[in-house]
This record gives sequence, structure tokens and C-alpha cells, in this order.
Amino acid sequence: MADTHENSSIRLGLRENLGQFSLLVLINAFVGMMVGLERTVVPLIGEKEFGLASKTAIVSFIVSFGVTKAVCNLVAATISERVGRKIAEARGRRVPYLAVVGGREAESGTVQVRNRAGEQSTEPLEDFAQRVTQEIAERRR
Repeated sequence: MADTHENSSIRLGLRENLGQFSLLVLINAFVGMMVGLERTVVPLIGEKEFGLASKTAIVSFIVSFGVTKAVCNLVAATISERVGRKIAEARGRRVPYLAVVGGREAESGTVQVRNRAGEQSTEPLEDFAQRVTQEIAERRR
């Protein structure tokens, strides 16, 4: 079954993804500036405010900060990949609706729904369940 929805086609290449690539370059530039700032300012603060004379103590702080950030990025990417994979699988199987219920939705009694066309909406859980039940009943007729 070919996917007829135009927005879901994958576009490869820098020219086709120039906006995303430019954003990535900009974010990396800001991250680089923050790392540079951290490596110049933190040692000065450590020496003047905390009396750290040892460069080893200052460097160990910078290294521990970097390792912590890397682990957090790894965990966030793993979680994001799982959710993204599930959405892609559902779209590939042509599931009529993809319903997502997170913490906010559970508290408010709503459900986030994505249909085959990729349109998203948030609606009360009872309304969504009633609509799906009606559609199933109509298909059986």
C-alpha cells in the first residue's frame, strides 16, 4: 500500500532540509559558545570565590558536568526514539487513529488523537470512544 499523503514523504539531502540543517548549525554554535564560556568563567569563579587553587578540581567539575549532560541526552534520545518508532509503525500499518494519553491527558480526561492524514486533535476520552464505536458499527453494516 502506497502512502498517498504528500507530507509524509521523506526528503533527503541538504538542499531539501536546509532549514533543519541551519537550525542544527545554529544550535551547535550556541552550545560551543556555552562550553567555551563555561571553560573560561568556571575556573575563574572556582579560584576567586571558592579558593580552588588546583586546576584538577576545576577540570573535574567541567568533566563531571559534561558526563552528566551526555547521559541525560542519551536517555532523552532513547525515550524519544521509542515513541517516534511507535508512531511510524502505526502510520505504516495504516491504523485509523493513533491515541496518546500522557500525564496531562490522564489528569484532564482527554486523549490526543492523530488520524491517517496526520491531523492532530485533543478531545475528551468519552467523545473519542463514542465516535470510534459508532464508526465500527457503521462499517459492520
